[in-house]
Amino acid sequence: MKSEIYVSFNLIGLDFNPDDITNKLGINPTKTWRVGDLIHPKTILKRKENGWSLQSQLNKYYQLEEHLKYLLNKIQPKSDFLKEICSKNYGELSCAIYVRGEERPSIHLDRDIITKINKLNCEIDIDLYFLPDEFDKQNNGETKQIPKIPEKVIS
Repeated sequence: MKSEIYVSFNLIGLDFNPDDITNKLGINPTKTWRVGDLIHPKTILKRKENGWSLQSQLNKYYQLEEHLKYLLNKIQPKSDFLKEICSKNYGELSCAIYVRGEERPSIHLDRDIITKINKLNCEIDIDLYFLPDEFDKQNNGETKQIPKIPEKVIS
């Protein structure tokens, strides 16, 4: 069974309206939220900040580097705008890697990727989840989770 990789670009803060980000970038996000929105329908916890998130649309079996290139190329034309937004808010490339069995996916960031991330003035978070063999049997081999926004940012 192959490892699964999910990558998203997230903006979180109080100093922007998610709709304005969508309009300025000309990109429809995967998800947005506003201050006061419920974090999850089954909870009473509410968002304390606004958010805008764009998830890579590449197949979950692509390498991390390919997901990052995909997202960076999508948002690169507006990098000056995003750099300004990220300097006032929290910008992050969130990467979740679900490792299965003995496979060890590559975690490689070439010079071009590092330069583009630096130009955005955002952070990068890489989470590795090593799934036990029993996980595949219990979940029919399917990982249903997507990258989580760090709790330190949500609270």
